[in-house]
Formats: sequence, C-alpha cells, structure tokens
Amino acid sequence: GPNPAINGYVRSNGAAVRVIAGATSGGAALVVRQDAGISKPEDFHGKRIASPQMGNTQDVALRAWLKTHGMKTTDRGGDVQVIPAANPDQLTLFVKKQQKQSGHCLTSSSADGAWAPEPWASRLVHEASGRMFLDERELWPKRQFVTAQLVVRTCFVNQHPDLVKAWLRAHVELTDWINGHLTEAKAILNSQLQKETGRL
Repeated sequence: GPNPAINGYVRSNGAAVRVIAGATSGGAALVVRQDAGISKPEDFHGKRIASPQMGNTQDVALRAWLKTHGMKTTDRGGDVQVIPAANPDQLTLFVKKQQKQSGHCLTSSSADGAWAPEPWASRLVHEASGRMFLDERELWPKRQFVTAQLVVRTCFVNQHPDLVKAWLRAHVELTDWINGHLTEAKAILNSQLQKETGRL
C-alpha cells in the first residue's frame, strides 16, 4: 500500500525505493457488525474496530476518519480501540460476540467493525452478516485512491532499467486488456485461483 511505500522512502531519505506504477484504486471499506449499534459516526465511541496492521494504509485511513469525526483512539486518550489484526483474523474477530463470564465482558475476542481491503470487506458482509458503513471511495475526489502500487528498489532500477521498463510495459498492457475484457479476465482469474487453491 501507499503508507509502507512512503515509510520506506522517508526512512531512507528518498534513497531506497521508487514507485513505478499504480496497481489498484479503491477497494477498502469500513464494515460494522449488524448488532454493534452503529448507524452514525458518533456511535463509534467505546467501540473496538479492527485494522489490518498498525500503520498500514487502512489503519491510517481509519485513524484519520476517526479524528475527522472528533474521536480519539485509546492509545491517544480516547475511547475507540483500534485492534491490529491480519485480514483473515478480522473475519474471526468480527463474528465473535463479546462473551460474559462471571459478569465481566471478555472484549479481547471480538470487534464491532473493521476497516478492511477487498476481498475481506466483502467477506465480512457476505460471510459474517456485516453491513457496509462506509465505502472509502466516498472520501476521495472522483472516488479514486491508491490501495496498492508497484515499488522497486532504487538500486534494482539503476542496475536493470530495461527489465523494469519491460515489466512495466507488460503490466500496462495486461491492465488495459483486463479493463477491456472484464468477463473473460474474471473467468481466467477464477479458474486459476480454483486451480491453485482447490476451491471455488
């Protein structure tokens, strides 16, 4: 995502990496549990929201969105707890309800929502009865934002410029073909995914 790329660039004083192309735009959403009692931004007070990883693109988007709506996370003295959880773990956290044991709530086993990239946002909706609270595209001009890009080490670009150009050319050509043949591209991709994973 963009944040790790920016982090690598900044930490190396601009020396380590180069962004050579975009890879995806959009594809992230804030999904909430149906029973979480969340229907408006202020309902996030006191809630537990998962993000894929501390400092990753969705985590930064979640924290910025909360700040925009006047909320603070628990690590900043507020009452919204952000739970770093890998995407597959978000699905597990999402479906678990808070359990009560001896009158105490075991909050470590659940999440009220998650800011997740695709396909995990859709999986939360379809497999865990979640509800789409916010499609991140709504926050960006022309509904476009980068969720992934192609990053190359600077030394590799300098040592192999022809290879990087050829790879980039192939990436652009394939992207254009996919955009012009969506039905066929989806069939090919799904067939290959089934072959690799043994699942539909």
